[in-house]
Amino acid sequence: MLGLQLRVMEASSEPDFEPAFAHMRSVRADALIIGGGVIGASIAYHLALRGLKPVVFDRALLGSGNTGRSAGGIRAQFTTEINIKLSLYSIAFFERFQETLGADAEFHQVGYLFLGVTPQHLAHFRERVAFQKKFGTPPGEYGVYAYSAILEVARGSELAKTTDAEKVADALRKSPAYNHFKGKQWWRTCDNKSFQDMWILKGRAPGKTKGDWGLLEVVSRVPANEEFDRTCAEKGLA
Repeated sequence: MLGLQLRVMEASSEPDFEPAFAHMRSVRADALIIGGGVIGASIAYHLALRGLKPVVFDRALLGSGNTGRSAGGIRAQFTTEINIKLSLYSIAFFERFQETLGADAEFHQVGYLFLGVTPQHLAHFRERVAFQKKFGTPPGEYGVYAYSAILEVARGSELAKTTDAEKVADALRKSPAYNHFKGKQWWRTCDNKSFQDMWILKGRAPGKTKGDWGLLEVVSRVPANEEFDRTCAEKGLA
């Protein structure tokens, strides 16, 4: 764990700065940071890593403002290089948070899903995927689901000649079969359920990967079959 010491000056709702000023007269600092939220704390941490002595001022406890009230999500899907690189650094930092700082950040990687509803969205997402690959950040398994969903919504929009949600859904019910990249799939009209093949995968051993991202190997495929699910009558929908 990094031995990091920061002096934090806390002020009340009616602050009396004289005690802080008296203390500061005896302290030398390389940087004064106003605000001890995630940005201020991160700046102080990285300055300390470089051997500098930062001082953080905050009117309350560190992280007690917007930082402590946020959902705390992080992703790497952005349209600018600097944001992608910053997020990749942050994700790697969170992954080693316990080892570095000795505390549990409760960091859970579950994926993000962006859904487009028009052919224009599909074209834009394809451009974004190509851009992401430049930084070694391919779409994950959730990205694959999203890609399939985008293609299907785009198909419905083309069939309906509109982006109206109800008309797109109705067009897909009337033309339920599709095959984007996983084999034949289809929609069941009574409950709008999609029946898809199930793929059994296993990770490839080190040195056995294919290319940069070929980490998984298909063990077997179970074709989609409505017999695996309750019927529409059993669901009370017939």
